[in-house]
Amino acid sequence: MKTIKTLLLSLTLLLISGCGSKVPYKTQEPLKNAALVYIYVTDTNNFTDNLETSIYQIRINGKKIKQKISHNEYMPLDLKADEVTISTTRTQIEERSLTLHLEAGKIYYLRVKTDMDDGGFEFEEVKKSIGMQEIVKTTLAGATLEDKDAKLTELMESKKSDAGKKESFSKIDEIKKAHELKEQGIISNEEFEALKKEILNAK
Repeated sequence: MKTIKTLLLSLTLLLISGCGSKVPYKTQEPLKNAALVYIYVTDTNNFTDNLETSIYQIRINGKKIKQKISHNEYMPLDLKADEVTISTTRTQIEERSLTLHLEAGKIYYLRVKTDMDDGGFEFEEVKKSIGMQEIVKTTLAGATLEDKDAKLTELMESKKSDAGKKESFSKIDEIKKAHELKEQGIISNEEFEALKKEILNAK
């Protein structure tokens, strides 16, 4: 499966930290042969301190994503260009889902709207113009500026290396991402091994 490389990923999975400022929204481009899907939760005046009703679990084709998303946050996902069902679940009971026909190179905006009068929520695809206006007010799900700075330092150091080291770093990074997918149950162990072999053999 040569296209497995673009199968669901580039999801930023960072542990939730108890301190530090949140990472603000930052624009990015889709990976090659992939579609970029932004999922975000809009701010609401009706937001309460009830964490259980403000945290959403995301699933891709029924597979649970490790990182959760909450009030006023966003999550970027690079997904394979194909038909995909994305769902959000709150309090392990309320679920909303969307089935999309993703196209490579395109960016999609999926909004979780929590300020409904009945206390429920909606999950819907919105136009790019609306999504771009709303998502800039959110922060990266589960990440803090401390996490971001550490990552940037690592990337800056890699730029000082020669071409061979850059390629090695890139391959290691891709294998780590593939391993995260396997741990989340999104791909099987056999698919992980095949993807790892493909990454290592790539020129």
